Amino acid sequence: MPSEHESGLAAIGAELADTRTRLAATERALRAAEQEARDLRRERDRVLELLAKQESWLAARAPEPDRTRARHRTGSLLPKVRAVVARARQRFRPPPLPAPAVPSPAKPPATRREAPLVPHARDGAPARPVLFAAVWGLVPAELERVVARIQTSAAQAGVHPVFLTDCARLEILRAHRALFEYLPPMEELARLAPADDALLYLVRRLDLLRRKWQPVRIVACGEDATAILARLAAREEASDALRELLGSAEGEPFR
Repeated sequence: MPSEHESGLAAIGAELADTRTRLAATERALRAAEQEARDLRRERDRVLELLAKQESWLAARAPEPDRTRARHRTGSLLPKVRAVVARARQRFRPPPLPAPAVPSPAKPPATRREAPLVPHARDGAPARPVLFAAVWGLVPAELERVVARIQTSAAQAGVHPVFLTDCARLEILRAHRALFEYLPPMEELARLAPADDALLYLVRRLDLLRRKWQPVRIVACGEDATAILARLAAREEASDALRELLGSAEGEPFR
């Protein structure tokens, strides 16, 4: 029979082996977590780069209000000036000469309106109007359920949802082949700028998205989305069109 000393050594050896096994498992878990963190950082950087490019593209295509108003003012004065010149020529023309032809007044240039991005169904069905679905403040499990439910119900209602999300787990939306626009979470914006600046950024960003997609309406999915949309609608910087869109926001109609 082994002595008491040998039994103690055997127990210590077994305990050490078990400790080594747990350490190895912990190291593997740490390496996996580090890899996942690196993947998330790369995904975040890629999304931020895409957002910057998209905003630059939209800003370049946005109308210039001052220049448009100046063209309208010039166009509205031009017919009056031409009419005065025509009357002067008619009054003081020499008798033998016929009256000069009066040029037709030029119409003021129409304001250019960008066409919206209208998604086409993959099954060849006609294009459907766009519905904004604000899914802010949802954890991944909630986002998974909401996206699946809205995708199915919106197709039956004849609209195409574009999800406004602050969740970094974008693979959830890609798995459902959903259209989405990423907006940084409020807490992340609060770390970078004062609250007023963060809300101003969201107002301008949402107005760009409104001009890009021209949605027929917007729905709020969750209490966070409802509260944020109400705060943005109350901002002075919001355009009339954006304020009208946000003012008609309603809770999720698809249950």
